[in-house]
Amino acid sequence: RTPLPIRTAASVGSDEIGHLYQRAMAIGRLRESEERFSSTMEHAAIGIAHVDTSGRFLYVNPQLCEMLGYQERELLERTVKQISHPGDVSAADDLRVKLRAGVINSFKLEKRYIRKDGSALWVGLTIATKRDRAGNSLYDISVVEDISARKEAEERVQYLATHDGLTGLPNRAM
Repeated sequence: RTPLPIRTAASVGSDEIGHLYQRAMAIGRLRESEERFSSTMEHAAIGIAHVDTSGRFLYVNPQLCEMLGYQERELLERTVKQISHPGDVSAADDLRVKLRAGVINSFKLEKRYIRKDGSALWVGLTIATKRDRAGNSLYDISVVEDISARKEAEERVQYLATHDGLTGLPNRAM
């Protein structure tokens, strides 16, 4: 038999210090990663939200609050359907069912929201779902971009294509 090495108190202490150092480094890297993530969410130039399976906001970033004219706590008290334009309340329902069932990984959609002041806002949405280890849907991650200016330009082009420039009356194309 080969004799087992004898470990001195110094070598045991040295190992413990090494483990503690590695753990402190890992905690530091985790803290830096969390700070980067938080900074990205807070300073993003687009709206970002986490929405639970019932449609209630769990998280909203400052840009989304500004876009919709709500304070963070006000949005967190609402559901997506409550801020959706009446004509677009159910616009994402079928896609969301497919997303949560795992048929699709994400989807894009254009719809209108109603700002706190009552005005309509066109948004482009990209939605994916966060799943647990078992594959169950935990919440949706929504990326929200204000596309109102583009929609207004499209409407203006459509109007110009179907109306006389001088009289404003419908033209032959209409």
